[in-house]
Amino acid sequence: GWTNYLKFGLVYDTRDNEPAPTRGVWSEAIVETSNKLLGSDYAFSRVTVTDRRYYRILKNLVYANRVVFETMNGDVPFYEMSPFASSFKREEGLGGAKSVRGLPRNRFIGKTKLFANLELRWTMFRLQKWNQDFFVATNIFADIGRVWKENPTLTLKDFQLARGGGVRLGWNQNFIVAVDVGNSKEAPFALYIGLGYLY
Repeated sequence: GWTNYLKFGLVYDTRDNEPAPTRGVWSEAIVETSNKLLGSDYAFSRVTVTDRRYYRILKNLVYANRVVFETMNGDVPFYEMSPFASSFKREEGLGGAKSVRGLPRNRFIGKTKLFANLELRWTMFRLQKWNQDFFVATNIFADIGRVWKENPTLTLKDFQLARGGGVRLGWNQNFIVAVDVGNSKEAPFALYIGLGYLY
């Protein structure tokens, strides 16, 4: 199928550092609409609300959390149910490196998604060499989420929980190599290698 859409949004950002924030907030609300006037084969809408918060607990210890809620209405094709929107780019979930680590990517899809990421980040040490700054950090996390096909209900039933930890190797705060390992009842061992923090 063919889907074209218009996208509108508002973003509020007070983070002290974009790649590795230690305090601040990043909240956004995104609305997407797709219809035949735009050349789409389907008529539907998507509303996504994301809230990210960062708290410095100690000098080298940061608590970070993200909550994402998304709901879709209309004639939604199945392949549009797996991505979730943001002001930066679309990511795939529920499950995988960008949503609930430890679940297989796109393990659960539905018109409505709700998931949260909770993370403790500890910078183990920093090193200055050759006029460059380097750091090594570790993190532990717990991710939880679920989807609904229709009409979400406020209950804890059927939420999927995953947990794990990782290592970050940073160079000048802007280049960060990331390795995470997640675990859930769906996948006992999930390895993710990439760049930067998840959020």
